[in-house]
Amino acid sequence: MSMSVGASGALYGLLGAYAARRYVLYRMPLDSQELSWLAQVIGINFVLSLLANVDMFGHLGGLAGGAALTLLWASSQRRRW
Repeated sequence: MSMSVGASGALYGLLGAYAARRYVLYRMPLDSQELSWLAQVIGINFVLSLLANVDMFGHLGGLAGGAALTLLWASSQRRRW
């Protein structure tokens, strides 16, 4: 079992939170340019995980965790509106 250390997982969490909040509250999914950028960042991360021992799962966990927590929060905010 490896341990993930660093702020990059939190940055991925913010990215996931941005996408989830935009979709739930405003019904605006990411546009093609943002999706392309996200795919490039994840692709670079995958290559780095193979070459430089960067923990890809820490980053993807941050992305999923940020999106999941924001979905819970944003759905409760949407009910108030």
